[in-house]
Amino acid sequence: MSFLKVLNLRQHPFNRNVATLQVGSFLGNFIQAIVGIFLARILQPELFGEYALAIGMASLASIILGSGIQDAAANLLSSSYARKDAEKTKDVLAFMVKITFFAAFLTILILPFLPFISRALYNDFWIGVYAAVIVIASIFSVSFFSLSTMALQVVGKIKGMMALTVSDQIAMYGFALAFTAAGFGVLGSVSGHLVGA
Repeated sequence: MSFLKVLNLRQHPFNRNVATLQVGSFLGNFIQAIVGIFLARILQPELFGEYALAIGMASLASIILGSGIQDAAANLLSSSYARKDAEKTKDVLAFMVKITFFAAFLTILILPFLPFISRALYNDFWIGVYAAVIVIASIFSVSFFSLSTMALQVVGKIKGMMALTVSDQIAMYGFALAFTAAGFGVLGSVSGHLVGA
């Protein structure tokens, strides 16, 4: 591939947007990895194990939130937005808000059971409490953050979307690290996710 072809590829808006999203994804993963190393060092193996189990339980409990609703709605929304169909755009947004809050409601119904499930599985009531805090953070994140990033994506503000995504990671993991370093242990780590969200 010649140098001019590479330059032409770089000039195309689609390619720039893809590169911007890749940079944002890399930065988000890098932040998680670096903070994870520091959390492991501060918490030490036993407490970091509790934190990891809580994250795992929270992922299972909030599976409804990450069921691809936002991705499907983003396709419909971008299509109606591109056609300048204001009525369809409003309908898709209304549907998105309703389905997001319905998924959040179903997830909230699971929360009271998490401590009892963790006591049955791990003989530790608190892992379920920590998982519930992380699930609440996920609900905030999905409810508000996803709607914002989807709107930015639809109107083509990819740099803004990437900045919002990276700032979300910095906030959640930054607070988790700060609270843990301040001596609040696993509760500080999971509370950091909640405050950041």
